Amino acid sequence: MSDQDESKYEEELKEFFENKVNVSDWWKGRDLDWVLQDLVWSVDVNNDEYTPNISITTAAGVIAGKLISRNTYISELANQMFGEESLKIKDDWLQKATPKPGAENHPPQFIHIKDAQVFTGNARIPNDTGVLWRGKLSAVIGFSYSGLE
Repeated sequence: MSDQDESKYEEELKEFFENKVNVSDWWKGRDLDWVLQDLVWSVDVNNDEYTPNISITTAAGVIAGKLISRNTYISELANQMFGEESLKIKDDWLQKATPKPGAENHPPQFIHIKDAQVFTGNARIPNDTGVLWRGKLSAVIGFSYSGLE
């Protein structure tokens, strides 16, 4: 590596580590499965063009349902919570969830699942229809690329 290349590399590292968001995402990302994180990122970026069935394992049990984007999650949550009045709240939440300029490529830290059912012990919660579910990717122990029936 030439002195010029080495200097450029050192400058890029310095810029990276001076940004607290970069450092936080990098450090927290150590506990994440990059395949799952990339799958979540892909669904987020492509706005639900593809929403696979997924089962994830957490300390609470297995959560199964359809992987959705953060925008879809926020929209559906606002509709469920506030009904007709949700438009202003939804717009506000979507604005807060939209990555700030320069942070578009930061990896996701949360996973969003629609029609989620939690399997814990020998119980299924809820036992008829699923719910919206959001959790930290760092809390996921493992995942499979299909839902449970």
